[in-house]
Amino acid sequence: MVKIRTLIAMELVFGVVSGSGGLAWLIYENKNELQIANAFAGPVSINLIGFFAENIIFRNIELKKIRKWGVQQ
Repeated sequence: MVKIRTLIAMELVFGVVSGSGGLAWLIYENKNELQIANAFAGPVSINLIGFFAENIIFRNIELKKIRKWGVQQ
């Protein structure tokens, strides 16, 4: 679970620093251009991606691991 959060955080930091695009660049540029609705679309997208990854993808992987090995974190 920590890996997806780390990847998202890295994208946010390096997206703004490099200026090459991504969600962080979308937020940064729209904030500077005072396009508030578009600036809020970035964090909403990040939340949706995080929710999908953790609650749908990783939950299924964890349940399979628990059924097979009986291991919980």
